[in-house]
Amino acid sequence: MKASKFTIYTFAIAFTFIGLGCHTVKVRYAKMQERKNPVQSQIIKPVRNATQAYILRFHKVAQTEQQKFGIPASITLAQGILESGVGRSKLASKHNNHFGIKCWCKGRQHDCVPMADDAPNDRFKRYPSAWQSYRHHSQFVSRMPLKVSKGANYKQWAKALKRAGYATKRTYAEDLIAVIEKYELHKYDL
Repeated sequence: MKASKFTIYTFAIAFTFIGLGCHTVKVRYAKMQERKNPVQSQIIKPVRNATQAYILRFHKVAQTEQQKFGIPASITLAQGILESGVGRSKLASKHNNHFGIKCWCKGRQHDCVPMADDAPNDRFKRYPSAWQSYRHHSQFVSRMPLKVSKGANYKQWAKALKRAGYATKRTYAEDLIAVIEKYELHKYDL
């Protein structure tokens, strides 16, 4: 009986050291590769979470929309992140609505999805693609009575969106600014 306990403990200790050793080897190998080719290691950075994946997927779309409509890419990305739960909300994942845009017309109901929000019978737009959601968002925001100057920064844009009534949440502007600063989205602004 004592021999088998000794064997189990020995095996457990050896397994722990081997496991730690493999991790150490991986870390040392990664550092060695980074020293060999520092440019390549900066280009290929692993995506750490869903928000970074969302940014990686949509930052060029947001920049294209900025070129066409003048809305900072950082604002568009932050709104997409907040409104769609980084693309994971039911509205975004099933209906490609990344900005929580509602249906206001009574006519074309096949383009709308019923979903409770501010009221139990709210209806939201359904899009064939995420890109079309981004384009409609740009058109929608560009028609809003925003009071922002041409060279306004993301903080001024966030406050203007809240003042114009884009969202009902009281801290919407602060939430946008926090997301932009946390993920450095301002670096995507053109």
